[in-house]
Amino acid sequence: RDLTAKERLAALGQLSGTIAHELGNPLNAMSGRVQLLARDPACPAEVRVELGAIEGEVRRMTAIIRRFLDSARALTPEPEPVDVAALVEEAVSLSLSADARARLRVERAVPADLGRVVTDPGLVRHVLVNFISNAVDAMPAGGALVVAAERRGEHLALSVADTGEGIDPEERRRIFEPFYSTKPPGRGTGLGLAI
Repeated sequence: RDLTAKERLAALGQLSGTIAHELGNPLNAMSGRVQLLARDPACPAEVRVELGAIEGEVRRMTAIIRRFLDSARALTPEPEPVDVAALVEEAVSLSLSADARARLRVERAVPADLGRVVTDPGLVRHVLVNFISNAVDAMPAGGALVVAAERRGEHLALSVADTGEGIDPEERRRIFEPFYSTKPPGRGTGLGLAI
C-alpha cells in the first residue's frame, strides 16, 4: 500500500538519524583539517579564500543534516534580520558550477531598496539552493535563470524561474513528496523539495 504523508515523514526522520550519525564525524574531521590548512602561514591568500568556501559548505552540510533531524519533529525557525540581496547572491553562488555559469544567463532581480527582512536565513538559503539546482538541471543545453525577490505587503516573495521544459501537471502534484524525483536514477534523492 502507499505510505501516508505522516508515515513518509516518520521514515524520513529515521533516515535522518542514520545520516546524522554516519556523516557527522567525517564532516567534523573535514572541518578541522580545512581550518588547520587555512591557519598555516604558508597557505597562499587565494587558497585560504577557497578553504573558507569549503568550510562554509561543510557547515551547510551539517545544517542540512540538522534539518533532516528537525523534519521528524517540529521545526522551529530562527528568524533574524537578513539582507535579502546578499542571501540571494549566496544561494546563486553555491548552486552554480563553472559549467552552469558558462551555459546559463543568470539574473538576480532584487530591488535595491528591499533592505533587510526578518527570516531564517538557513532555511531560506536551503529552499533557494534546491530550487536553483533544479532549475539548472532543467536546462542542460543552456537558458536563462532568474532569481527574484519582492515585497508583497508585509511579506517577502522569492521566486526562481528558468527556461527549461517544465514539469507536467501530474508530476507537479508530487514534487514535495519525500523520495519522489523526476530525475534519472543516481541524479536525485527526491528529498530536496520535501525538506
